Amino acid sequence: MNPPKAAYGSIDEYHIGFYPAPSGIEAFHDEVKAYHKSKGTLQFPLDQPLPYELISRIVKYRVAANKEKAAGKLKKK
Repeated sequence: MNPPKAAYGSIDEYHIGFYPAPSGIEAFHDEVKAYHKSKGTLQFPLDQPLPYELISRIVKYRVAANKEKAAGKLKKK
């Protein structure tokens, strides 16, 4: 079994897409206000620096959430 992904990313001619799932965006609601977002997606403009620290914290949050979820599933077995 493959572990769930913490986040995905993509790039096109207008922006960098970051897909940390809705929970990753909700947990950092105040910090992501400056970016275009939709359910589970953040868009970072190409003409602005990437917020590496914010991205790192969101990914760490998602990894921890995935581990917690997996631990819960193991306890149920």
